[in-house]
Amino acid sequence: MRSWLQLSAAFAIFLSFSAAAQQNAPSLPALGQSPGSAPGQPQPTLAPRSHDDRERAYQARQRVILNVRVTDAAGKPAEGLSQSDFSLLDDRRPAKIEAFRQAAGEAVREHVHVLLVLDAVNSTFRGIAVQRKEVEKYLTQNRGKLPYPISLVLVSASGLIIDPPSQDADVLLGELSQLTQAVRVMDCSKRDNPSADDASSGTITPINRSDSFNSLNAIDGAESGGGTAAQVRAADCKIDQFVVSMGALNRLVKAQVDQPGRAIVIWTGPGWPLLSGPGFNPDTSAMRRGRFDQLVNLSAYMQQAQVTLDAVLSSDQSGRAELVSQASVAAAPPAAGEAGPANFTLPILARQTGGRVFESGKDLAGAIAASIADGDSYYVVSFDAAAVPAAEPGEYHPLEIKVDKPGLTVRTNFAYFARP
Repeated sequence: MRSWLQLSAAFAIFLSFSAAAQQNAPSLPALGQSPGSAPGQPQPTLAPRSHDDRERAYQARQRVILNVRVTDAAGKPAEGLSQSDFSLLDDRRPAKIEAFRQAAGEAVREHVHVLLVLDAVNSTFRGIAVQRKEVEKYLTQNRGKLPYPISLVLVSASGLIIDPPSQDADVLLGELSQLTQAVRVMDCSKRDNPSADDASSGTITPINRSDSFNSLNAIDGAESGGGTAAQVRAADCKIDQFVVSMGALNRLVKAQVDQPGRAIVIWTGPGWPLLSGPGFNPDTSAMRRGRFDQLVNLSAYMQQAQVTLDAVLSSDQSGRAELVSQASVAAAPPAAGEAGPANFTLPILARQTGGRVFESGKDLAGAIAASIADGDSYYVVSFDAAAVPAAEPGEYHPLEIKVDKPGLTVRTNFAYFARP
């Protein structure tokens, strides 16, 4: 079976993705400090003037910014609400709303950008073909200027590629064709026959990739003494898929921290696997603690970058999308200092950011359109996390926003990890 030491090594690799990206990603300026200036240099005392500068200042003061989607019974945006219609609970205690505004119409378009992810790490060649077809369908149906800039993203066995954003559907169609011409998948069913994968996929030259990606090769086979050989090979492959997927998500999210406004990340595919089941030993406290630290770090960057993560699930690997989704629904909030495998599933991370989970279906293009439409109308609600002090770093705080109007549904981040 897979030893806990080897799983810990996998999470260490995941951590190296985070550390490398953190060194490369621009940090948020401190309150009153201009971007790019030296920390000790005297700074002007004037308050930040632009909307984006104010957002950065809020984040430096532990101000949490929530993008809140409110819809009526028909699923249409509920507009015209005021701050007095909203109430906020932080860790089940009332919290003061420090700032409030409605984002709708042309004004909001400057503050939303979309990243559309094609996942070849967890998909088969057939699955990638389906993803490409559905993205093509969405773009073809929206010829002309798109409402928001869209960046096409490919996550594959070769690494992470992020194409430049564009609002021209024809430009994106050309990029999609080039991006998916030669894709290296990480199909576990072909782990015993790698030449078949190489012959079909060609090579992609990745950009902005951490050197630690190559250290995946250091993950060896599992220890003898339990489990079948097939289970051991399957566990090896799942760990590889998980590490590459989470490393790519970390790098993608951190690249958005210094971008103004809100990012809608749409991840298509079956989602990465659970690190549990046959071939895995039971969790140890060290593994649970390592997962928790990674979850806190990832969640903090998603919060700072104002990322809404949507999961457009497609089942092309033995129903994994349904399995991962079902496990996510049953996942309990992380305990103090510990997190389980289900806390890292794509659906759980999506819901944590206020995103949606589109279950496996044929109309992936429709799901993509629905995800992007979330940027058309929403409310920006801010509060100071320091007002409800944390007893320890990474304390889990559930969030709840209520609207004092009947028949309305509210969707936003359901939790964050507080700092003391």
